[in-house]
Amino acid sequence: MRTVVIEPEYEAWRAAARQLLTQGLAPDDVLWTDDPQEASLFTGDDVKAEPPAATAIKVPPAFLDMARSAAAHSDAKRWGLLYRVLWRLTLGGERHLLSIATDRDVRQMQDWCKAVGRDIHKMHAFVRFRLVSVDANTGRE
Repeated sequence: MRTVVIEPEYEAWRAAARQLLTQGLAPDDVLWTDDPQEASLFTGDDVKAEPPAATAIKVPPAFLDMARSAAAHSDAKRWGLLYRVLWRLTLGGERHLLSIATDRDVRQMQDWCKAVGRDIHKMHAFVRFRLVSVDANTGRE
């Protein structure tokens, strides 16, 4: 089992996932975490995300949009699920996986995207700002 420690953001996951795909590492062989201390509890084989080598793996644009949104969710299992779906879409031979609404992984991604979208909407709809002060030197509020 390989432990991958990443920053909790989409770009870090994407770089690490590219590297793992080029190595052909199956999702069941990867433990994803964004906490370095947690990673050391499970194995001594920690891997930091590094820039990937150039490869020609094709990923559907719809997956990239969904993955970016799902990565904003707070569930700790999101990185592993995103990699599993990516693996199935590319090396697993399930190119039309995202069109199968009854698939458990796809359904979970959709639920996370919906929850993130709902939270974004609530933040835009209900968060209000008020003027606290104005900086006399710069005029900034």
